[in-house]
Amino acid sequence: MNQQTAQTLNRINRDFYHQCAEEFSATRQNPWRGWKQLVEHIHSLGDLPRELSVLDVGCGNGRFARYLSEATIEFSYVGVDISTRALDHARSHIPEMIPTELVQHDLLADKILPPRARRPFSLIVAFGLLHHVPGYERRRAILSELAQRLDYQGILAVSIWQFGRFDRFKNKIVSWDDLNSQTGISIDSSQLEPGDCILSWGADPPAYRYCHFIDSQEADNLSSSLPLEPIDSYCADGVSNDLNKYYLFRRSAMR
Repeated sequence: MNQQTAQTLNRINRDFYHQCAEEFSATRQNPWRGWKQLVEHIHSLGDLPRELSVLDVGCGNGRFARYLSEATIEFSYVGVDISTRALDHARSHIPEMIPTELVQHDLLADKILPPRARRPFSLIVAFGLLHHVPGYERRRAILSELAQRLDYQGILAVSIWQFGRFDRFKNKIVSWDDLNSQTGISIDSSQLEPGDCILSWGADPPAYRYCHFIDSQEADNLSSSLPLEPIDSYCADGVSNDLNKYYLFRRSAMR
């Protein structure tokens, strides 16, 4: 995928989260069930530091920080998100006693992570993020960068949205021609990859977001590209408890 196409798809999502920030955040207040298994790993790994340094990439309204706080985990927190309006919600909801930095940043900029996030962390999470990243090589590069920022014995947790397996989401897929007729946005279809979609959200008129369905083969390829030890993978979330596939990794060697 060329840079122009990637930037256009990224702009669609940036506009979506600016336009729909209030409504989107209001529907995303509860914790994901899959986080419980991650926290169990954190509690079971005795060689993690007493106070975790947490990097939450694509943090949205900061609900993962709230969940960690309720799970009685001591931590400091850096949240990174493209949406200033989502970060405003995070500022108002993350408990004041948590040492917190919230950074607005576009991961498709020259540097994947902002300066304040380019340091070691004992826990790095990327939930609901990868499906918004256009292009396999960009998805791989982001995961590689996160792996490099992981401290010794630290945990990287990634979720992959399984929307392509459910009719209720497949029914929201909009053709690229319809996107053009509704918004005037033109995409060079020759630059798209299998699994690239536009999903409608809301109605009258709907908003649009770019999503890429990461199938099991791509997920395996991304996982195997990381210089980390896989420690768990599982499905969770949603009514049927399989809306997301989680992958947990650990840095088991000194750098």
